[in-house]
Amino acid sequence: MNKKQKLLIVAIVVLGILGMAGYLLNRPLTQNQTATNTQTSINTPTELVDCSGGKIVEGDFIKSVADDNLKKVMADTLFNSLKDGNWLDSDPYCNDPSAQIKVAGAKADLNNDGRLEYVVFPEEYFDKKLGKQFVRGASANGPILVFGILNDEWADIGSMDGNSIGKVKDRRSEGYVNLVTYGHNSAISGVFREYAWDGGRYKFIKETNIDDRYPKFKTTFPNL
Repeated sequence: MNKKQKLLIVAIVVLGILGMAGYLLNRPLTQNQTATNTQTSINTPTELVDCSGGKIVEGDFIKSVADDNLKKVMADTLFNSLKDGNWLDSDPYCNDPSAQIKVAGAKADLNNDGRLEYVVFPEEYFDKKLGKQFVRGASANGPILVFGILNDEWADIGSMDGNSIGKVKDRRSEGYVNLVTYGHNSAISGVFREYAWDGGRYKFIKETNIDDRYPKFKTTFPNL
């Protein structure tokens, strides 16, 4: 057998191996393989329907919340918002019993009815699979949630963005004071966002972009 014949045989063998590999990679999945992959996808965070049931770390603010029903509404809203709001770099494993969230917050009577509303700043998320993740960036920008009594029950009454929050003086909507948040865009610029009550919750109404010529909130967290 000469050299050309040997090279031809080697080429045929290599092509045969490549062809078989391509078939194996592209052939339809068997019933068992499909069932296995389906089972795996059910366990991923994106398949979770409900993220409620996680725990809020008992920091000073949460310890000041005396109503257990309010704590439950806060926890359920926060954990479902984690899943839906893209707050984290990775999807949370909300069904992990170790899942916890750390928050800061403030209290204020926003509608002069003698009852306090609660403003919550999620700070950190933790579970055993993902470890600790920061909800807020280096400038403290991130979600701000407002809770209050609605139809005689505690409810999530506003979802906002920023690193601080305050009342808009002398501006009310249906009895509720308008709220304004501030968030950094850069070291010398940022944005004020104003929210007004629409009868059921706070809704965003306008924003104002600013630079270093404008005053900024001096507090990192609530200024209520």
